[in-house]
Amino acid sequence: MVNYNSTHTGAEIDSAIDDVASNTTHRTSAGTDHSDVGLNNSHRTSTSNPHSVTKTQVGLGNVPNTDCTNASNITTGTLSSAVLPPVALTTVAVYASEAAMLAATTEEGDVGVRSDQGKSYMRNSGSSGTMSDWTELQTPTDTVLSVNTKTGTVTLTQDDIGDGSTYVRTENNLTDALAAAISSALQNVVEDTTPQLGGNLDLNSKGIIITGQTVGGSDGNLVYLSAANTWSQADADAESTCKGMLGIRVSATSVMVQGIYTTTGLTAGAIYYASTTAGGITTTAPSGTGDIVRIIGYALSTTQLFVDPDKTYVEVA
Repeated sequence: MVNYNSTHTGAEIDSAIDDVASNTTHRTSAGTDHSDVGLNNSHRTSTSNPHSVTKTQVGLGNVPNTDCTNASNITTGTLSSAVLPPVALTTVAVYASEAAMLAATTEEGDVGVRSDQGKSYMRNSGSSGTMSDWTELQTPTDTVLSVNTKTGTVTLTQDDIGDGSTYVRTENNLTDALAAAISSALQNVVEDTTPQLGGNLDLNSKGIIITGQTVGGSDGNLVYLSAANTWSQADADAESTCKGMLGIRVSATSVMVQGIYTTTGLTAGAIYYASTTAGGITTTAPSGTGDIVRIIGYALSTTQLFVDPDKTYVEVA
């Protein structure tokens, strides 16, 4: 074959072309001749590797035959962002108020926890600058989901709750058990002719009260037993109202005959007498002719009167 360039003559060029046409050594494995080289565009633009060139021949022997546009075919290395799904980086922030939440710089997908509400929100795509830009995250209700395998509206019995060995007792069970214990351990007070206290008796600001009565006057008045189960206001001016059983009215149906009565305006440490004012008590003993002098009680403090009517009385001459 003759190498030629722009210095060769036309005859030399024609000779070289004739040589290409007649010499099969210039043909490719596909049988391409000079007419293909000069005129066949399909050969020149072919991308189907007509000469069967291998990847090793071009220095790419270590490159795998993998379709990298399909992410499922890629098991190692770094994925192209083109094959990755959209990813949102979420920021979780705590806000003490709505104003603080709306003033913060946020983007879609951010989570805001409202400490003043105990609620959580996620930033949506809104841009109004109001709470409509946030979607509240729903949380489970705080109702009990199940009790002892029971769900829905749960009704428990004593057999549903136990301590591992015995079941919880109901009110009726306790009542029955206590009644049995009291019956065996405590004698009937009515039948006990020699009752004894196990220690000091603390009145605990209370007293002995007779109930089921009809009591006149007002609460705190000094009253006397005027008829069966009936009490009226006592008056030191009238002997008949001060010589019998006395007490302090507690209510319209009850009278304290001894104990600590709570009231106001007392003189601490003073002795109190029946007053010449109906229903009243006084620290001054009545002194008028025919008045009844009878001690009613003693002021333990300015608010507590120890009611203990004397069983005797004196009539002023």
